[in-house]
Amino acid sequence: MFYGGPKCRIILGARNIFYPHCTIRMEHGWVTTGNDVSFGPGFCIYEPRAGLEIGNACLIASGVMSDTTRVPRLEEPHRARF
Repeated sequence: MFYGGPKCRIILGARNIFYPHCTIRMEHGWVTTGNDVSFGPGFCIYEPRAGLEIGNACLIASGVMSDTTRVPRLEEPHRARF
């Protein structure tokens, strides 16, 4: 399931594989994936308000959840990387 609000951006690289029950849900922020990324069953990205970048040739294991609902302070970096 993919859900994006009006203030979000989702950019997927080439040859990404999503297995059953993967979820990306966000109202704000952005998610960018590289090429050849595989998301295991049940993977969840939930509200990456500051941004999330996943590099090339990554395997995100089954059941992994990225929950970044805490809003960062101004002096904190505005992205997370896997």
